[in-house]
Amino acid sequence: LGQDKERVEILVQGIMRMAGTANNPIRFTTIDSTSGRGHWAGIILQNGGSGNSEISFVEMSGCSPYALYADGPTPNLHDISITYSENGMYLANIPQLPTLSDCHFDDIASTAVTAVQCRRFDAANLDIRNSAIGMYFRPGTGEDRVTVRECRIEAREEGIRGAFSRCGLTNLLMIVPEGIGIRFLAVGATDQNIFDHCTIDAKVGIQVDTGVPKIENSLISNITEKGTVGIRCLQAGNPQFSYDNVFGFTTPYENCSAGLGTRAISPA
Repeated sequence: LGQDKERVEILVQGIMRMAGTANNPIRFTTIDSTSGRGHWAGIILQNGGSGNSEISFVEMSGCSPYALYADGPTPNLHDISITYSENGMYLANIPQLPTLSDCHFDDIASTAVTAVQCRRFDAANLDIRNSAIGMYFRPGTGEDRVTVRECRIEAREEGIRGAFSRCGLTNLLMIVPEGIGIRFLAVGATDQNIFDHCTIDAKVGIQVDTGVPKIENSLISNITEKGTVGIRCLQAGNPQFSYDNVFGFTTPYENCSAGLGTRAISPA
């Protein structure tokens, strides 16, 4: 009856409350240490019933393609741990998701958190480690808004990757030694897309493919002083970015320039 008849999955066409506690979490794990990332197909939430599902203090591992997949419903998700899986969470077509908070992701082959066409998305206190991509975003309309705050992201390829209609990315720590800290695929109006009070340690600090976000009050560095580019813009226009500290790169600014109050001081 499920979407994947070859593997175990939890398919919810209605409302589910799965609430452990900090001292006694609910655990979904592989049978033994030899099981792969595709041991089971995770939890799938679909529209049905009234009210919101809640999943909290739950630990999951060995999942593929996603540990938790929600398309349409508005679940309350917090205090979830996802490890050793192909992907973490996929959240799509949700009008207003309650704050995704206090979740841990580790050893994720692809992307820890994906949010697609969510009208309002808010994430806080996420801890993402050893994921190819930390977070990925794709808007559905010009009114969609993404807020990410007080999160730690350690990634192999890109810390955050996405297109944004409106976003507020604040107080983030992103560590991507061999990749890009944050990649803006496209952004809307500058004053509606804010990157503020963040710290990046990456090979390439920030790459902006299209548009001009507001990048300010941030430390963009490569602590080994072997970074390639601090801030890179792919389109013409030479925008200026102000009040940042950009340090440790062969090219601090590419197709853009330093504005008011910029520095190049070692964070050590």
